[in-house]
Amino acid sequence: IDNGVHYEVPMQDVSYLTVLNTNTMSSTPIALKGLNYIGIKQVKDTPYIIAYNASTYGENGRGRHRQTTISQNGSPIYLLENTQSGVRVIASFIPKEGDVITDIQLSECGKYFYLCGTNKNQGYVGYDNPILTIIKSFTLEEVARYRGKRKDRYYAKVLCIDKENIYVKYDDWSETGYNDGRSPGHFEVINIPSIVAPAN
Repeated sequence: IDNGVHYEVPMQDVSYLTVLNTNTMSSTPIALKGLNYIGIKQVKDTPYIIAYNASTYGENGRGRHRQTTISQNGSPIYLLENTQSGVRVIASFIPKEGDVITDIQLSECGKYFYLCGTNKNQGYVGYDNPILTIIKSFTLEEVARYRGKRKDRYYAKVLCIDKENIYVKYDDWSETGYNDGRSPGHFEVINIPSIVAPAN
């Protein structure tokens, strides 16, 4: 308070990913705006790292599982590269409004990222609508969007089968007799060329 006038200084939470060089024991902080609790995921067989805001979605019970999310409420997803000179941010993007992203995988061909999760603003509004979003791996441009066949469930996990097919698991996969997601109705196999235009 200064002379009866109230001043408010807007502050923004910024999280930092700290890279520790074990040879020199020096550290380099990387500011990642929009992330409160950083989660990281190594992109298989590449020097790339996904950094995201780790939170939870869903609830446990009735065969369903609470899921750690990659993005929720418009939190950004960062793509970083681990090089000889250190880690650098290549790009970041924010999924579409209403998207809750629960998993991300790089395609076998390396051209796409597959993001799965849910959106309650599209399809059956107010209910979980399982979504698969396909984006180009370096431009991060969305090239396809697929909505799952079930209502009030979401995709919890995406795995690559081969260059053209992926396996996406619903959040109630453990209700199956096998208890591992093999029972029909608790997963989908999606053919990528059937939903991505050839030019992409």
